[in-house]
Amino acid sequence: MLKKTWTKIAAFVVLVSVVQVAAFHHYNSILGQANSLTNQSGDSNLLASNQQIRAEVEKLKAKYPVVDVSPDGQYVAYADTSNIVHVMDLTTDKQLMQYNEGNLVTYLLWIRNDTLFVGLQQSPGVITLNTLDILEPNSPNRLIHTFYVSPTASIRKISYSYLTNDTYILIATDSSSVLYHYDTNGNINRVHLGGVFVKNVAVTLTGDILYYEDYSNGTFNVMSDNNGTIQTIQQGGALIGVVNNTLYYGVINNQGLVTAVYKLVNGQGVLVSTLAQPELAEKISVNSNGQITIHHRLPSNILQPSSNTSTDAASAGG
Repeated sequence: MLKKTWTKIAAFVVLVSVVQVAAFHHYNSILGQANSLTNQSGDSNLLASNQQIRAEVEKLKAKYPVVDVSPDGQYVAYADTSNIVHVMDLTTDKQLMQYNEGNLVTYLLWIRNDTLFVGLQQSPGVITLNTLDILEPNSPNRLIHTFYVSPTASIRKISYSYLTNDTYILIATDSSSVLYHYDTNGNINRVHLGGVFVKNVAVTLTGDILYYEDYSNGTFNVMSDNNGTIQTIQQGGALIGVVNNTLYYGVINNQGLVTAVYKLVNGQGVLVSTLAQPELAEKISVNSNGQITIHHRLPSNILQPSSNTSTDAASAGG
């Protein structure tokens, strides 16, 4: 997505240390190798075809609060109660590495098959985003940025394009949110979407369209931001995900549950699946082939936040 110029508000001035500037170059280097990246669809052939591996992953999800599987399905990363991130090779059932983050691990996301985004709560209101590289066991951890937010806010979603390096970080409570954008040069800006509460985000592969789910006019809605042009895709809808450049979204009932899944084709919604029973959008995923899966649990790569979060996420930003 083309870089936008935003109004500078003192409360949201980005404070970047020398270490963070160096980390931006590291960030670009790990995301810039498009040929080695795969689509983050969570539907690898290895995981889908191997019942034993699926069982091992489910066992880890039941035991640990934050778990994520690499795009190719070979590795799983999980954080234990001591905030140590473990990486295990699912094909050999052996641990590759462990790293003591020293602070509460709230978010894990594989960037590619050898690097993770790690979200940490340093203290209430202080969140850091790091990368963890399993190919650099001697110095795997790199600081990307420190965010100063509400004491009850946490990272809720990271969406990126492995083609353009555009990355969006959504930080929120249950009633307020703040969204940041790393552009292709590693510059960070706060994204302003009219002051609405944003629940979910997903960027297209080409990085030119940001899809998001907001709450306004008494309902959740699926929206798009195309270089500053805002459009409503579905009023009374839920964002499911983006596969390459195709948006998948749900139509919701008056309880906020998804009853049917659509995809956006040439600006029009095309029905993909009518659900047998209404489901939470968070339990629905779409793979790289456009197949819909209903999961029995909420996403495991995020530490599920407390429902008691009414403070403004952006009460202090940075």
